[in-house]
Amino acid sequence: MAKIDSTQPGLRVLILSPNLKDWACPALYYEQQAILNALPGSVIYGPGFQYNTNFVPDIIKETFGGDSPDFIMCYVNERRLLGEPMDDAIIQQYKLTGDMCIFPRGLEKTDVPKIAWINDFWGCTQQEWDQILLGNRFDFAFATYCPPFSRNEVFLRFFSRQVRAAVRFIPWPRAMSPIIYRDYGLDKTYDVTLLGALQPERIYPLRNIMHRTFAARPDINYFHQNHPGYRYVASENALVGEQYAKAINRSKIFATCTSVYRIPIMKLYEVIACRTLLMADPPCGAELLGLVDGETFVAVDKRNFLDKTIWYLSNPDEIERVSSAGMRLFQARHTVDIRAEEFREITTALLHGRDPGSYAALFSPEQAVALDRFVSYWDLRRVPIPSKLANKWTPTRLARRVLSGLKKRLVTPYRRFVGQK
Repeated sequence: MAKIDSTQPGLRVLILSPNLKDWACPALYYEQQAILNALPGSVIYGPGFQYNTNFVPDIIKETFGGDSPDFIMCYVNERRLLGEPMDDAIIQQYKLTGDMCIFPRGLEKTDVPKIAWINDFWGCTQQEWDQILLGNRFDFAFATYCPPFSRNEVFLRFFSRQVRAAVRFIPWPRAMSPIIYRDYGLDKTYDVTLLGALQPERIYPLRNIMHRTFAARPDINYFHQNHPGYRYVASENALVGEQYAKAINRSKIFATCTSVYRIPIMKLYEVIACRTLLMADPPCGAELLGLVDGETFVAVDKRNFLDKTIWYLSNPDEIERVSSAGMRLFQARHTVDIRAEEFREITTALLHGRDPGSYAALFSPEQAVALDRFVSYWDLRRVPIPSKLANKWTPTRLARRVLSGLKKRLVTPYRRFVGQK
């Protein structure tokens, strides 16, 4: 690929990412391509694209010559930003060896404003997010699940005050490509479909209740298939991409949940894009996304989802009305091209020190720092974290274990002594 013409006008972004076009979930590939179309002076660099070095200062020289991009947008899994090698699937797909398995390196050695794209925030501890965002000197985080699209206590559980003071978080909802997610005009052969991860159950409690309930109902034509896992699947006959979208399109109702974190997961957009009735518990910020109960989706909980399912299946005109309105919402607000234009507007404003408006206006830096005043310690402790992190050693956790041990040694014998007197 030729070097970027430094005389080309307009915002220029260096996107760091592996090529995920044939990934089980290729949504990011289409999102990135839409940004490149909206910002013609930009370039994407990483395994599967141009990839001659993993050292960011050298990447800038290779692609921009003696100039620099306006921003670096890092679409890399958060564990990679801790210095861990790429996923085995990516290493094998692009035959990476040695040092090139680690991507990117040297982010902290450039003064170009840096944007972290954050999706699965639960993939790291708060201490690790400190290391990622502060250690790599990120200026901004385009976060799919920060307030108002997550609860305050959930956000505080993973992001420290130091990070919130140094990094500007910008709410950034997911978006889908209408090339894949659309109305294929297929017959609605399934009454209810539920696809997606069921484990860990403590993270997806409602989804598991739904699955068990629908699977036990012979009067409901229920379709379910296990999650295919995250890998490259181009040569496999897996239910991904277009085949996955067609399965959604064949369904009258698609049931899912927003997880214990109550976040607007990607499936919400996938479902409404395919003109299928979305049935889920309301995510945080639902109204800001255009998700209105009984109009563009159906809000449920563990007590009423079955009754609502039976009612809607008995009223196909209502399914048609709500699912059609949901599809129009997607087409008007949540395609990758629309989100790319919003990205251009926000980043242009940030570059020139103007109020970025749009989704950025929903969560100011002042609000991010002030959240501590509104959330109690016990609110934070009730937020679950995946078991792989729950047992991770940290100095704070060690101190708590020591204090807990001392309490058992000192308080319990004292209580026994008092009780005997």
